[in-house]
Amino acid sequence: MDTAVALVQSYLNVNGYFTVVEYPVLEASRRGPARSVADLDVLAVRFSRAGRQVIRGTAHRPMGHAFEPDPALGCPSGRPDMIVGEVKEGPARFNPATRDPHVLGIALARFGCCESEHGERLADARLA
Repeated sequence: MDTAVALVQSYLNVNGYFTVVEYPVLEASRRGPARSVADLDVLAVRFSRAGRQVIRGTAHRPMGHAFEPDPALGCPSGRPDMIVGEVKEGPARFNPATRDPHVLGIALARFGCCESEHGERLADARLA
């Protein structure tokens, strides 16, 4: 795994997100084997009640208060949050496949955040 991707994954984990990194988007073909058309660097989900119980010290006792995520993430309060992240070292640029609503829609549906028929519409809205 790329060091930058590992750093982003750790940051999101500390902020209460479950993460999957380098998530492959596959293309199936009748004439040959499936091939990877892209990989999404980071997919992350934070559930609405994440951070309610945080343990402290070696006794593993609850801290007694909720852990708040970094405000820079803009995580909505009381609702789940999903991040599709592109991680770069150096100049920022998006991979062409991750800007394609077909690819992103399929990845969102495959990851389970929406039904297949809604994936592309959701991807169009996010890309706009």
